[in-house]
Amino acid sequence: MNKRLLLQIREGLLAIALTGLIFYFYSRMESSLMPYYWAVFIWPLLWFALRQGAAAAGIYGGIAGLVCGMISIPISDWLSVIVFAMIPFISVLVMGFFAKYTQKTLNNRRYSSTSLNIITGALLSNVLFYFLRFYIGPLAMGQESPLNIMTGSFWISSLVMTVVVSLLFITIAKLKPSFLIPKRSKYLSRKETSALLND
Repeated sequence: MNKRLLLQIREGLLAIALTGLIFYFYSRMESSLMPYYWAVFIWPLLWFALRQGAAAAGIYGGIAGLVCGMISIPISDWLSVIVFAMIPFISVLVMGFFAKYTQKTLNNRRYSSTSLNIITGALLSNVLFYFLRFYIGPLAMGQESPLNIMTGSFWISSLVMTVVVSLLFITIAKLKPSFLIPKRSKYLSRKETSALLND
């Protein structure tokens, strides 16, 4: 097993663990936050997506969704776990499509382009997560959504989370680029990553 794959597995397991931990505490106070739904628990998966790309993010996102689904939904209701947890969590793969150019522009210190990539990826990922969780899921299961897509709460929730995630990653990009660019990035040559990490 090569070092890049080992790094990906370690980071994927870390992202799953952090997601599950944050989701556990969030689910204990969720009722007091309605009519808004702050999906703060997906940020570790979005971080992983920016480092490892779409394919890995989709796989580990699905596993994280399974873990979170088992925390909040009886395991006997496996269909609800898939529809309301696994499928929405796979939406983090969208952020992974922006990994290559986020890392390239960050490596070249083109911060405005890096910020644009992060914001676009965060927006699309968050809106898709909310769309799958609160529109497609309830529609498929014949249930009423607790966060109707036609209400302001749906859009405020997704947009606020986009802003929070974007500000977090943009700040990190400027202060510590290596947090978003793995040492053995598949998007950069070894010479490029070595130069960046030694700065």
